[in-house]
Amino acid sequence: MAEKRTAAEVVAQQILDMLHDPSGTPSWRKPWTPPPGPKVPTNAKTDRLYRGANALNLALGRFHGEPMVFATFNQWKEMGEQEGLELSVKKGERSTPIFVPIFKKDEEHLDAEGNPRQVLVSTKLAFAFHVSQIQNGVAVFQNKYGAIPAPAWDVETVLPVLKEHIEKIVPLHTTISDQAYYLPGKHEIYLPELGQFPNEAQFYATLLHEATHATEKMDDAFQESIRKNKLTRDEAYAYCELRAELGSLLLAQTLGLPMET
Repeated sequence: MAEKRTAAEVVAQQILDMLHDPSGTPSWRKPWTPPPGPKVPTNAKTDRLYRGANALNLALGRFHGEPMVFATFNQWKEMGEQEGLELSVKKGERSTPIFVPIFKKDEEHLDAEGNPRQVLVSTKLAFAFHVSQIQNGVAVFQNKYGAIPAPAWDVETVLPVLKEHIEKIVPLHTTISDQAYYLPGKHEIYLPELGQFPNEAQFYATLLHEATHATEKMDDAFQESIRKNKLTRDEAYAYCELRAELGSLLLAQTLGLPMET
């Protein structure tokens, strides 16, 4: 005789069956268009790629997923003078330290063109700022790499009201980026720009997914279920993602928002 299952187990199994059904909804696909601009750390003024430790430090820093455009304070200032814009560091922004190589000419050894070779003798410390940390930096970025298109969907009717309610729980930021995430340490949501989403359904699904993540620590029953079931780190991550997807779906249905099918 088959073991009798609880109502919760029956519903959970039905959801799992739908998730594993190959004829149903396809696996997750990125719902936004990646932004233009360099994917590896690049100097905004010289267009040269950062190398070595600088490349590693900048690529793995807090701007991962955003266009990798950096320059020093003086370089941004010089670019601003050339562009006729005030390119200053935004208040409260922190720099990323980088190494600047110091070379000297080796007169005894010539290169293929007969010029003295440049020999690395030392390095000095400098400080780089990401384009998002610069006042009017977006204007320079778009002039250089291309503009993010205006949203092709209505952003005036529902979004302001929805954003107002969500920001009572968690601050929301949009930026030129290839990532959407909730940052627990700062309790903030970061999303790509509105114009990177092809329609409102995909934007709202992403927004509500991250907003659901932002409530995980407030949900005592959810936290207790993680502890009670002694989930591994990977299992807890999957559990959080499932909760966020179901939360996004239920919120969209409740609010009458368009949904992806």
